[in-house]
Amino acid sequence: LRGRPHLLGSESSAQSTWLWGWENVNEFPEPVVSLAHEVRKFGAAEDVAELITEELPLDEELALRLTLAAKEATGKWAHYPAAAGAGTTVWLLVDAPELTLPEPQVKTTVRALMQGLTQTTVTDHRAALVAYVSKRGIPTAELPEGGLRLLFADGSADLTFDEERRIS
Repeated sequence: LRGRPHLLGSESSAQSTWLWGWENVNEFPEPVVSLAHEVRKFGAAEDVAELITEELPLDEELALRLTLAAKEATGKWAHYPAAAGAGTTVWLLVDAPELTLPEPQVKTTVRALMQGLTQTTVTDHRAALVAYVSKRGIPTAELPEGGLRLLFADGSADLTFDEERRIS
């Protein structure tokens, strides 16, 4: 696999902080940090403080949440957290044709959705699901009582939601 890495930022367990790649204290070449700049512009346009603040205090999910936001801002969907030594992890978006997602299928999509909803704190499952299927081009049909049917070439998946909009 040959791909192009794009530095989003780094997390330091020693300093307990996240530093955006656009802050570029290591003077990486512009092509390496250009997507981080796109994320900053997106954050400014959408008024998302976490995307325009150079350094942030870490919490358990911060680096992953920022990376997921960067995917939305840039349209690059593959990422890689790389250990850089001394308690530092650099978070990269990776651009490679081989990483293009295949057509959605029931089993793999449901597995991806469940993994995404359990690995991060998502307060509104229904909104997250609707955004995901829209990005992936998965057709849907409304079901009674607010349920949602996901339609695939190889079948369908029916989802119901509780009063707090979590998948039930």
